[in-house]
Amino acid sequence: GVVTWFDQLVPLADDVAEWLGIPPARRYLGPGAPSPESKLAAREILMRGSGSTTAPALAFAQVRSTEAAIAAARNVVGFPCFLKPATGAGGSSGMHGKLLSGRLDNEQQLSRAAWEYELIGSQVFRSEAILERFLEGPEVYAELVVQNGEILAASLRAKNRPQHSKASLRPYEWVWPAMLPPKDHTRCVNVVTDAVRMLDLRNGIYGMQLIIDQTLGCAFLELNMRPTNWPTLHDASFQLLFQPDLWLYAVCALVLAVGDDPSPYMLLDTEPPLQVAANCSGAWLEQLNYFSEELALYGSRHMGEHGCVVRIRPFGKATFRTRRAGHRPHRRHRPRHADYGLVGATRWVTAAMRGALRMMRDRAIQIGLGPASSGQLSSAGVGVANPSNI
Repeated sequence: GVVTWFDQLVPLADDVAEWLGIPPARRYLGPGAPSPESKLAAREILMRGSGSTTAPALAFAQVRSTEAAIAAARNVVGFPCFLKPATGAGGSSGMHGKLLSGRLDNEQQLSRAAWEYELIGSQVFRSEAILERFLEGPEVYAELVVQNGEILAASLRAKNRPQHSKASLRPYEWVWPAMLPPKDHTRCVNVVTDAVRMLDLRNGIYGMQLIIDQTLGCAFLELNMRPTNWPTLHDASFQLLFQPDLWLYAVCALVLAVGDDPSPYMLLDTEPPLQVAANCSGAWLEQLNYFSEELALYGSRHMGEHGCVVRIRPFGKATFRTRRAGHRPHRRHRPRHADYGLVGATRWVTAAMRGALRMMRDRAIQIGLGPASSGQLSSAGVGVANPSNI
C-alpha cells in the first residue's frame, strides 16, 4: 500500500503501511513468492522451472570469499562476469561502479575485485556477493501493475549498452527510452508474464530487470518489490516527459491495497514526447557504473579527457530503428503524452490525484481509521511518491 523506490526502504514502507492500517508489500506475495529483501530467491525459483518456462534466468553463484569466487567462475558462471551485492543493488553491471567490479574478463581481475568486496564492500552492503555472467545486450526495465495475479499494465523501456568493454576514444550512444523491435518486445512480455505466475506475485507494483542476449533471448535478471529507480521515476515531471505509459505509482499502490480498480489512475498506450541521448567515451565506458547514465542526464560530466554529451530530442530516433511495440501491437501509431498537451496531461495527473484522495478518505472510514485519520492517510499515501518523504 505504500510504495518506495529503494530496496533499503521496503521494510520501512511496510511498517508505514501497517501503521496506516493498509496491507504492506509482504502481503502482496503468495505462499511461494520470494521475500522482498532477497534478490536470490526469485532467480532460484525461475531457474528451477526453466525447463518449462519462457523466462530463462542467468546462472549465478553466491560467494563468501575470493577462493569461492574463483571456483564459481570456473565451474558455474564463466567469463566475462561481474560482482554485485546479494541485497540492495541490481542490474547487469552492478550498482556502485568499481567497488562492484564492472566487467571481469579473467581470474586476476576477479581475484582483485573479490578481495576488494571482501575487505570493504561486505561492510558497506552488509551482504554476501553474487557472481554473475556479464552480458552486453540491451537492458529492459519492466514496470508492472498486478492485481489478483493478473498483469493489468506492463510498461517496458529499453536502455542500449556499449558493445565493447574497454575505454576508447570512440564514443558510443545510449538512448532512453529506446524502441524495442516487436520480436524482442513479445519475448520480454512472455518472460514477465511467466515470472509473475512462477513467483506467485498477487497484488502490487513491481519492477523487473531483463536483458536481451543473442543466445538466451530475453532473460530475467531480478525482481524488485518496488518500481525500478532508474532513471528518477519518482519524479512526476520526468515521468511526464520521458516515461512510456503513465500512472501514479503511489496512488495505484494504495488503490490496489484496498482492492479497488487502478485503471482510472493509469494512462496507457502512449509514447513519451522526449528521449534522452548521450554520447559517452573514455572512462565512462570502463566504469560501467549502473547510475553513470542517470548522472549524465544532469549535464556533461567529465572524467579526465572524456565524458558524456547529453541531448534531449523527440522520441522515436532510437538506436533500435524498428517501431516500438506496445500493449496493442496491431495499432501502428500510438498517441503520445504530447497529444494531450503538456497542460492537459498535467491536468489529468492533478484530477487523478484528487480522485484518489476522495476515494481514500471514503475508504479510510470503511477500514476503521475514522474521519480524523483519513486526511493523514491521504496525505501520506500520495506523499510517498517522493521517496525522501518516507
